[in-house]
Amino acid sequence: MKNHYMLVQITDILRQLFELGAIKVRGLIKSIKEISSNLLEAFRTRTLTTEDILKIRKRTQIRLQ
Repeated sequence: MKNHYMLVQITDILRQLFELGAIKVRGLIKSIKEISSNLLEAFRTRTLTTEDILKIRKRTQIRLQ
C-alpha cells in the first residue's frame, strides 16, 4: 500500500510539472512570435544609419549561462 501511495505522489508531481511546462512553452512561443513580428516591422520601416553600420561591424560575443 505504501508503494502505491508513493507512485501516486510521483505521478501527480510529474503531471504538475508537465502542465506547468506546457504553459511556459505556450508563453515562449507567443514571445517568439512577438519578437519576430517586431523585427519584421523594423526591417520594413527603419533605415540603417552610419552609426548602425558601425555597431554592426563591431565584434560581439554572446554567452549563455
